[in-house]
Amino acid sequence: MPKSRMKPHAACAAFAQPVYLRIVTRSVRRQQWQQEATATAVKVSTTTPFIAGPLLTSAMELGVTSCKPRSFVGEGGALDLTLQSMPGAGAYSLSAWQDHILSPRDMHDDDERIVITARSVDEGARVLIMVALWIFSGRPTGLKFKELLQEQFASPRPTVDGTIRDPIALFGLHVSIGPGVWKGPRNEVVARALKIALADGHYWTEREAYMTLRLHPSRTPIPHRSCALKATGLLLLLHFLFIGAPLPASPFLHSTLFNGRQTASKFDLAFLAHFISADSLSLAEDSIEYQYLLNIPEVDPGMIAPHRSRQEHDGVCLSIISFLTLGTVDIEHHPDFLALSDGFNACVEAFGGQERPHHTLEWFATPCRELIIASYDRKISGPADILSHLDFTQTNPADDVWGENTEIVVLITQFITHYLSEPGNPADPNRVFHALMDEDSDPADTLLRPKLFLSVLTGSTLLPIKPTWKIKCLITHDWSQEYPTIDADGQEDYGPDVTISFRSCFKTFSITNNARLRWLLMKEDPKPGSDTEFGSYIHGQLLASREEYTSS
Repeated sequence: MPKSRMKPHAACAAFAQPVYLRIVTRSVRRQQWQQEATATAVKVSTTTPFIAGPLLTSAMELGVTSCKPRSFVGEGGALDLTLQSMPGAGAYSLSAWQDHILSPRDMHDDDERIVITARSVDEGARVLIMVALWIFSGRPTGLKFKELLQEQFASPRPTVDGTIRDPIALFGLHVSIGPGVWKGPRNEVVARALKIALADGHYWTEREAYMTLRLHPSRTPIPHRSCALKATGLLLLLHFLFIGAPLPASPFLHSTLFNGRQTASKFDLAFLAHFISADSLSLAEDSIEYQYLLNIPEVDPGMIAPHRSRQEHDGVCLSIISFLTLGTVDIEHHPDFLALSDGFNACVEAFGGQERPHHTLEWFATPCRELIIASYDRKISGPADILSHLDFTQTNPADDVWGENTEIVVLITQFITHYLSEPGNPADPNRVFHALMDEDSDPADTLLRPKLFLSVLTGSTLLPIKPTWKIKCLITHDWSQEYPTIDADGQEDYGPDVTISFRSCFKTFSITNNARLRWLLMKEDPKPGSDTEFGSYIHGQLLASREEYTSS
């Protein structure tokens, strides 16, 4: 087989989206600062040639214009972040926050900040957890923090420089890992610390693949629980600010932290569509699944009208989803949630004794709805959202009688990339199951194929929650020398059709590399604006698989 003559398809080109953040600092630390205001406009555009999920970026550009340089935040300074979407920019994006907001280099020389030096990210994360716990513990042991480090860590011990007095010191967090300063360790340490904290089953549980509070049966505050949850609340806020993605905590938990349960319980369906599959919101009224879900949050079906309105139906769905992701309909007044909220909002108290806003949302001056969507948006934006998660694996790579395994895998990758990058349904009537097509499909819909592919392999048209998800393509090489043969009409016969099998909802599909597939890969050259026979095979099998699992 000739060597590949094709380059990766142009439809995987970069996705760029600008985001504007307006940053205004109001300092009360010094009298002369009280009379000054600094306005800085930061334009961030992210470029992601291959997007590994909606919140991960591979390249960034940052341009800053300022009328008067000043620290972004310091002890006694209030920070106001207003998120604005550029006209025509589509969904919001916060991925560009990483390492550009509240960086140590942006702080005034006199500002308090914490510097952690550790041997590894894991050790640095455990030190950060200790710092957060220390802030809220009231120092009950009577030990100094350095003495506590000596007790908890073997030599050579990590070090913490700076005065651990209030949460605002962590906004200038700086981390050094190993013998030198590892590139960008702060975000790694914060993410690891939050992961450790959320893994504690005494406080956290997983609901609908998101982590949310495991509320204690007692409604009497328990000191050690309150301290641990306050520390975790602070880590949640640091993770949100530094990394721009509050995963893996529930978006509904964050929403309640930002602006209270009353508002969080009234999310509209368009808002929920960014995080939850529409299938879970459109259950038939008489379905067994619907009645089962009604019982989970203790909704009395007898209190719901037999022929309820769309608004009533939506309200029930919202209650179900809220319960599944928050754990209870009365979370806001539980002492565990109040402790978490205190930690999440503690930074506000640190600003020079100012009267504390009730919720962090007022501190950000940013609409909660847009902020949460920006961080959790799971809607697919293009083929690249899937392509970067495809994992091609050969089941029998050693059985390579012609030395072409690597070339075959490259060609299969290119053809699948081309298939997902083209709009609408393929036009080839010989290979596409027309009866299974959606009659109202738009031939110019660039997301039709990625959504079909994603829905068959994951069960949802939304991207999976965990950023490390994979879809495996298992390639089995059939090197039988029986084909091609010459039939009775003197034509070449390449044997059985191409075999493509999709395991619905298991994130796995298989392809048999037989003589016919090799012939198709060699004779066709995928070009923009045209379909390939191999792509039509894929589309037909996807439609058949969708029909099979939705009708079974």
